[in-house]
Amino acid sequence: MKCPACREEMIVIEYKDIELDVCSSCKGVWFDAEELELLLGSLRLPVEELVRKLGEKSSEEVRKCPACRKKMEKALVGPGKGEVIDRCRRGHGLWFDGGELDKVVHRLRKPEAVSGLAGKEAEEKIGSFLSDVLFAEEGGK
Repeated sequence: MKCPACREEMIVIEYKDIELDVCSSCKGVWFDAEELELLLGSLRLPVEELVRKLGEKSSEEVRKCPACRKKMEKALVGPGKGEVIDRCRRGHGLWFDGGELDKVVHRLRKPEAVSGLAGKEAEEKIGSFLSDVLFAEEGGK
């Protein structure tokens, strides 16, 4: 699968029934449909309120879905103001540009953002996921 940001080939990383496509060049991450829900659900985080439609225009570059090659829409993910990401209009998945997933995780680490877990437990679980999966090729950094 080609990266929607830099067009480089992405690598597939599997973790607990979740298969992510990660661009080793720009560090973007593609979640196929429902994989984000699987991840957040496994961490007992509130899923239904985390991804919502962006109610305004964005100045960010429009990306094409790596699955169907159609233009994606901008969406907000995360608690509070959220982070602007790309979402396939046909439901194929979500695209996080390099650093966007990390920003969402930072917001989720705050105790008031997490309903099912204490802030410390959420931070440990999310941090473990990121280091085990997303940064594995960098030696666990």
